[in-house]
Amino acid sequence: MPAAKFEKDLAFLRSWLLGKEWWVAHEALEFARSKHTGLRKDGETPEFHHQVHIALSARTLAPYFEHAEDTIAVCFLHDVLEDFDDVGLEDIENEFGARIAKATELLTKKHRGTVKALEAYFAGLSVDPIASVVKGLDRCHNVWTMRTVFEREKQQSYVDEIDRWFLPMLKAARRQFPRQEPGYENIAQQLRAMRDIYRWAHGQMEALEP
Repeated sequence: MPAAKFEKDLAFLRSWLLGKEWWVAHEALEFARSKHTGLRKDGETPEFHHQVHIALSARTLAPYFEHAEDTIAVCFLHDVLEDFDDVGLEDIENEFGARIAKATELLTKKHRGTVKALEAYFAGLSVDPIASVVKGLDRCHNVWTMRTVFEREKQQSYVDEIDRWFLPMLKAARRQFPRQEPGYENIAQQLRAMRDIYRWAHGQMEALEP
């Protein structure tokens, strides 16, 4: 069923983007789709469903975004530089423009041997209206889906990062881009809820252990 759900969601997004005449975002979808052809860590779900899910979430918040179409485009592109060394920043800029390229670069922690320090990485995200949103939605989906693929220790590290990095980044971005406040608050509430659920579940498991 994961593959069938993916195809349904992908078809819906294509139709929605074409209906809005968001040609750039549609081109970004097709470009990223041509790169992300594998499976996710569960061995069943198409790899690109991660990007599709993030875009579907962003769609519900689009009225609050300063650059709605570009934000959707970056949802599709956010992992391309990190995952595929044959794609360069200049390729993204030539195909999709400077704003999308900048946000995609900010979302890239490592590329062609260069790795960003976390402090600098999250500081960069917090001053971009697109990258800050996409990173928040990216973590929402990663936390939601990690329950079937990560051991408890790795899950806990992801949960701890919500307070350490993500909520402060979203708060700083909200100050920079107040028009997007409802979107940031929605994402922050999702992260807080998942954080609390995981902490409760881990506490219950620990209580049962000998």
